[in-house]
Amino acid sequence: MRICHTDAATVTGIYSGLTLPRVPGHEVVGHIDALGAGVSRWEIGQRVGVGLIGGEDGVCEPCRRGDMVNCQNPVTTGVAVDGDMRK
Repeated sequence: MRICHTDAATVTGIYSGLTLPRVPGHEVVGHIDALGAGVSRWEIGQRVGVGLIGGEDGVCEPCRRGDMVNCQNPVTTGVAVDGDMRK
């Protein structure tokens, strides 16, 4: 298992606004085991991964302009939502 600065900061609770408990780990990789109704882009068994930025809020000024890279409230894997420490 590898522990990086982001994981350590999550475990110690130094991120402002962090809600504990939280599962650290922002380098999530696995295989799809189920799909929701109407999902056609992905396949069961397909290998997938999520990095540090797992999404955007969709409502801030940059997101409304289509500039999700500069989201003011990104969904940070292992900080804003649970991550995965099975490395």
